Amino acid sequence: MADRGGVLAIVAALTAVATGCGTTEREVVIADPLAEALAHAPADAAALAVVATETAVGPGAALARLGRRFPEIERVLAQVQGTLGRRVGLDYATELRPLLGHPLVLWSTDGSTGRSFAAWVVRDGEKLGELLRAREASGALVAAPAVAGYALFTRPNGGAYARRGPVLVIAPDLDRLRDVLRRRGSGHGQWGSQLLRERGLGLPGGGAVARVQLDARALVARGGPEARRVRWVAALERAALTVTSEAGGLRVRARVSTDSGATAPQDVPIAAGVQPPVTRGSGRVVAAVRDPRQTLRFVRRTIDLLDPQRLAGLRQAEEVLARFARVSVEEDLVDRLAGSATLTSRDGRTLTLRADLDGPDDVAAALDRLGTLARLGGPLASLAGVDLGGIAVDEHLRGGYVVMRGGRFLVALAVIDGALVASTDRGADLAAAARAPAASPPPTAGAFRATVDAELLADQLVRLGLPAFARGAPAPIGDLIVTARGERELFDVQLVLPVAR
Repeated sequence: MADRGGVLAIVAALTAVATGCGTTEREVVIADPLAEALAHAPADAAALAVVATETAVGPGAALARLGRRFPEIERVLAQVQGTLGRRVGLDYATELRPLLGHPLVLWSTDGSTGRSFAAWVVRDGEKLGELLRAREASGALVAAPAVAGYALFTRPNGGAYARRGPVLVIAPDLDRLRDVLRRRGSGHGQWGSQLLRERGLGLPGGGAVARVQLDARALVARGGPEARRVRWVAALERAALTVTSEAGGLRVRARVSTDSGATAPQDVPIAAGVQPPVTRGSGRVVAAVRDPRQTLRFVRRTIDLLDPQRLAGLRQAEEVLARFARVSVEEDLVDRLAGSATLTSRDGRTLTLRADLDGPDDVAAALDRLGTLARLGGPLASLAGVDLGGIAVDEHLRGGYVVMRGGRFLVALAVIDGALVASTDRGADLAAAARAPAASPPPTAGAFRATVDAELLADQLVRLGLPAFARGAPAPIGDLIVTARGERELFDVQLVLPVAR
């Protein structure tokens, strides 16, 4: 199983690759396999990833040890290995496994997966040569004139490959492969170990199973002018991500750097600083954010800029509230949010919100004015020729109000003990939600924190297409923890999936 874990790291590159034929050139010795692989990638590539393939020691071994705890994962890997073997014509146990060991480097010049490249120094160059000669003899590859000591080959159904001793380079076509080798030979404007560290944005990479680095500015530009309408997005410069397998589980860290001079503090998705939010309530999903006003405004502003029609119904509802109940959603509700807000879900479908308020009496008065809609909203709207879209408001039996649409329940909301509570769960106890005690403060990690129940997480993964047996896997897995810290110059996100020993 230890050797099997590493195959996941290279499947993305190798499932689309049929390797090229070997030659009889003299032995090529590579002193630094990672540096050699990086030297094939241009420094201006929009995306680059380094993936560990060693499964006996190092980060790949840690991932393999994690995999040994789950018999279900072993079956998944067996399926992956079979698919991999069929796609590349190699048997994992006898052909592919001896090649694993050194890091695999993947890159894309423009961020498109359809235009991706790879460079890899395999552990056994002689074995690689044998396998490639066999594929050439079978007619699966067609030789092309050599370049700079590299034997070149093409695959009839697409792809070009170069081999120099233990070095294997993959490109979408022969012209782009030749360009890679030409730039490699010049030694100018290529990736290297120092550049890899510099663009890592301070994330530790030595023990990572995978490292990904992105030119965020280039990717935003590729997204068109729409993406640049959001000031924070337009200010993005670089992004980095690491995946680490540790004794306690899996950890994913991502950082995004921005041009701080192009943004204001309110342009960041969450409030700045390491102080965590105060979390109240429990459920299978619990998410809390400090200063929810900033996050709500960011989300609203982003949607208005990128997809204004998405909130057309909300804007119509806001106009109705302003006209008939003299309630401004922005001024009377959003602007009154203070402290922290917690969003919980007991089933992964319905949501309950509990938010601290600045001036709860004013918010309660605004909600009381919604009673106007409960008694007169429908008739007044008809007389005024306003289409309410089937929205109606009724007084809640336990205080507050219920919003209905077409006779169907949408949300219940109230101000209780100085907090705003709202729920899409018709059976939710709003008073209990308002009075939920504060959880013990977590380590300082930023203004956002969320946990997702392991079983619910597995259910969602099944919906995304993973095998059904994933439902039984989470027994030794703890809740997924997500934290985020926002600053004008750096945005940091961390995901931790604990695994029982």
